[in-house]
Amino acid sequence: MPLEHLVERLAAFESQGLPVVSLYLNAQADEHGRHNFHIFVRKELPERARTYEPDTPERESSDADLVRINRYLEQQIRSSTQGNAIFACSGANNFFEVVQLEAPIDDNRLLINDRPHLYPLARLLDQYQTYAVVLADTNAAKIFVFALGQGIKRKELQNVKTKRTQGYLLAG
Repeated sequence: MPLEHLVERLAAFESQGLPVVSLYLNAQADEHGRHNFHIFVRKELPERARTYEPDTPERESSDADLVRINRYLEQQIRSSTQGNAIFACSGANNFFEVVQLEAPIDDNRLLINDRPHLYPLARLLDQYQTYAVVLADTNAAKIFVFALGQGIKRKELQNVKTKRTQGYLLAG
């Protein structure tokens, strides 16, 4: 799904008054090839969940979000991912949306509110505009479309080869 459509869907999300986790992670590997966002997640998520009273719908939703986010981060991050955006609200029909980006996110951020925090995604859309590259010769063309630092479409076109004969016949 194009990121623009996801942003629109997230903007329309209704949390029913429950907390929505918006987690932005810089997933660029360090000089040892490891991701450094795990320390941030292990510290910040439980700390924020504890701000809600025990045995309340808000706390139960936050605790479930914490488990689901950690499970996701342990199992499903692609090695090419440079940035992650995760949105969760377990108390609202198990809402969970993830975007793995080839473009980096500057800083790790955790925001909890009654709706998803979308500014960093909108900013990425503005910074990494869609563009196309065309490689062509007389017989073929290749069209590549890029967005957010990654190729999103590729199309190849072939021309029908024209048969030509040598020389011209001149009528006298």
